[in-house]
Amino acid sequence: MNSRLLAVSSWLLAVSCYLFAADISAPKMEIVDTPDGRTTVFPQGITIIDKDNKITGKYAVFYEKENRAIISDSVKIVNPQLKIIADTAFYSFAEKKSNLTGKVQVESETLKIETPNLTFEQSRNFVKAQDGVKIREKLQNLTVIGKIAEYNFTDGLGTVDSSPTLYIERSDTTVIQSTKMILKNKESQFLALDSVTAKAGNTILTSDTLLFFIKDDSGIATGNPKIFDNKNIILGKTIKFYFGEDDSMGSSTDRTVLKTIKILESASANYVTSDSGRLEVEGNIFSINYKDGDIENIRVFGDSLNFVSGKFYPKEKL
Repeated sequence: MNSRLLAVSSWLLAVSCYLFAADISAPKMEIVDTPDGRTTVFPQGITIIDKDNKITGKYAVFYEKENRAIISDSVKIVNPQLKIIADTAFYSFAEKKSNLTGKVQVESETLKIETPNLTFEQSRNFVKAQDGVKIREKLQNLTVIGKIAEYNFTDGLGTVDSSPTLYIERSDTTVIQSTKMILKNKESQFLALDSVTAKAGNTILTSDTLLFFIKDDSGIATGNPKIFDNKNIILGKTIKFYFGEDDSMGSSTDRTVLKTIKILESASANYVTSDSGRLEVEGNIFSINYKDGDIENIRVFGDSLNFVSGKFYPKEKL
């Protein structure tokens, strides 16, 4: 192959080109003319300034004909809202888009995203992962794991598809699974959609949707919600649950556990009593208090005394 090599070396070589629509600086570059077009190599690293985004790497190759660059070895992309690190970036100057591979990490003030492959669109501050992703909400210790995810850092809105799992990391971690999850970071909310299952200790909750309020440590389940606790079944139109400090550990504890579940509207329960009998109760509101992961007591409220009804089946009658 016939080629012509031009090497330029200095402490700082500044290159600004209207084709790039970006400023490029590097300590050294080598220009190679090949049958496929001109290629520029930056063997000692490169810095690209493209509006608010700064892209750096220890090695880069620019393909002039295609107006793109491959940047490798300690790649970083930084702007006022986020920082991305990766092993390799395939950067398009025309599209203002990077395809990043390797151990990719995206970090903002409140989120950390990890994935082996990521697409970053500069104009929207938008990222998309399609090969497995972990999103960490740093302030309240929440982690969601899925296969396909996207997030817009400008809007603070993201989705995770392909049956994601959300871990609410308290002293007793609550695990929520669904078909799809939506992260509304500005509202501090996680929304789980379709075939939702939440498990905390011995309690399992199923519903069509579940909205978790990150700052308040509480959630609301709607769409045929049900609670299963060992042999107990509790139903209602809306189910709310609350986390709180573990009173059994003293006032100085930092343990946070599932404390209370409230069932609102058309509430009913079918549960085993302390003497292994069975009690069926209907009311307007159920309030269930938990201790050490198990039901401590259930309080039933109605609009009137007549609204609360129940039927008890002794053990010997079952």
